[in-house]
Amino acid sequence: MSTNRINNTGQARKFVTHLLYATRQDFNIQQHQRPMHSHEALCEIHFCYQGSGYYTIKGIRHEVQAGDLLFANKNEEHELLASSRMDYCGYCLGYSGSLFEDLPENCLVPEDAPRVCNAGKQYALLLSLAEQIMDRHLNSSLEQQLIESLAQSFLFLARAAANEPRSMTPSVKTNQAATQVKSYIAAHYLEDLSLNSIADALSFSTSYLTHTFKKATGYSVMEYVIRRRIGYAETLLISSDFSVTEIAIMCGYDNISHFQTTFKRIAGITPLQFRKRYLSEMRGERDQR
Repeated sequence: MSTNRINNTGQARKFVTHLLYATRQDFNIQQHQRPMHSHEALCEIHFCYQGSGYYTIKGIRHEVQAGDLLFANKNEEHELLASSRMDYCGYCLGYSGSLFEDLPENCLVPEDAPRVCNAGKQYALLLSLAEQIMDRHLNSSLEQQLIESLAQSFLFLARAAANEPRSMTPSVKTNQAATQVKSYIAAHYLEDLSLNSIADALSFSTSYLTHTFKKATGYSVMEYVIRRRIGYAETLLISSDFSVTEIAIMCGYDNISHFQTTFKRIAGITPLQFRKRYLSEMRGERDQR
């Protein structure tokens, strides 16, 4: 959907918003979680309508509960997990385009803005819109313009909620060293990495790196690398028809059996089960890269 708005120079600037996909996400602590990943050509809004979980983005781990909205601009690594207390149930909407006049393309919130807020009084309306978007995608005879209108309403309500002053959900910040390690892993996770090679590249001792990173993130350095690879594998399973063998190789695994075992340990299900389950709850375009 496109609209024209007047900018500060008095000239009309065209904004184009496009809903790429919508999916229902039901996670539990044992299976079907979404480990660390990012998107180069889109942004996402997650809406938790039931349960609780943890959302990590920009080095901050947030506790998430029913009614929370979670934002991810393009190229921002994020991870969404169920809590140990209950399942996480939510909707995820992927957008592309010039969404707001004050932001770059494929961005939902400003760089310095919080990435989690509560929907507050907009909860019921946001839930209704998300459900209608999913239902409309199920019925291919309905015009795409109706779906885009619903998606744009959801987008504007979510942004309005993000702009309202209210206390944010609890979060835990990581320290500067851990953030530096995450950035390095994000750039090299498909390469042959080891604890020693990461420590050498960043001029850290292995003992300092191990202790600092574990304390800040809850993961060992190499477990984080693995989760980043599995997050990318999930994105490829969703976005493409590559075989499991091809995806394993693309994610840095030359032993397919080891890849299958690692994937199931983190996701709780096999790669093919993940693809089938995720796509069954997804409407719209598949490509989440």
